[in-house]
Amino acid sequence: MELPTTPKSDATWAYQIAQTLEARGGSSHLILREVGLDMESVQGPDAEIALVQEVGLFEAAAKHLADPCFGLHFGSSVDPLDVGLIGYMVASSATLGEAFRIFERYVGVASEGDHVSLQIVDRLAVFTGEIVDPSVVQCQQIEEFRMALIMNLCRFVTERRLIPEWVELRHNRTDNLDEFERVFGAPVYFARRRNAIALDRALLELPCHSADERLLRILKRYCELILKQRREKTDLKRNVEHLIASSLPSGSVSIASIAQELGMGERTLMRRLKESGTSFGQILDEVRQTLAFRYLEEPNARISQIAYMLGYSEPSSFNHAFRRWAGVSPTDHRRGIR
Repeated sequence: MELPTTPKSDATWAYQIAQTLEARGGSSHLILREVGLDMESVQGPDAEIALVQEVGLFEAAAKHLADPCFGLHFGSSVDPLDVGLIGYMVASSATLGEAFRIFERYVGVASEGDHVSLQIVDRLAVFTGEIVDPSVVQCQQIEEFRMALIMNLCRFVTERRLIPEWVELRHNRTDNLDEFERVFGAPVYFARRRNAIALDRALLELPCHSADERLLRILKRYCELILKQRREKTDLKRNVEHLIASSLPSGSVSIASIAQELGMGERTLMRRLKESGTSFGQILDEVRQTLAFRYLEEPNARISQIAYMLGYSEPSSFNHAFRRWAGVSPTDHRRGIR
């Protein structure tokens, strides 16, 4: 099974990284070429690049600038409004809680390969963000950038130096830990199951200083149109594949949730998939199988991490499924491709 076309991302940050390199005496031409880009491809308000290229660019920038915390520093220092449409919608929200919901709903306008969610857990509001491009597994710099950017946005719209309860990141890190706690002002834990920021839920009621209901209403209509046009470009099965792939890390994939995302009833979705000669369960299994083989090609991805990214609650469940697909365990398969 082939998954849909490689997700695209707004080229805003790629352009700014290139500008940063030039300002520090580096060569933007060389670093862009490393990931198959040039300055022309990242310029302009409508410029888009493959998400995997954006991820690679962050890693290359950290290397060229000799800054192992480049993503953290970049995300905490950029102008939040440079996020573009999403930035202006977040800034126009009435409260911080509405800003998070706006980001959750419309992140796909800026990046097709992102999945974010806001969950209320007791007294905490937990915001999570994952990259779901199947070609991307290790993405340390951009994950650190995005968590720092989220806190930057929170502080910008409320005009307060908000301090999270804690921050979690999926990848492992053993160096510069003090720098992360300095930027976030809170404990930061690595090698966790997700990328997450936890805030006191009472902070969701904080007003946004630049709230603008009329502007937000206009931008919402525009973003809804963009999302609708993107959905119409692909057929039903490919849309379902995309939604499953983006939802797997949350562990909450169901036909009901996918049908809701597509704006149709669960029975309607079942019927239309059957008419296409497939089913939700079959597509879910195919997506997991395809992603599993791709993830296992990345030597630094732990089996437990891959199991989580595929939506399995336990590595044993992933092992069982993989034996059904390949006839061997994930560990044995990985040994065979080295």
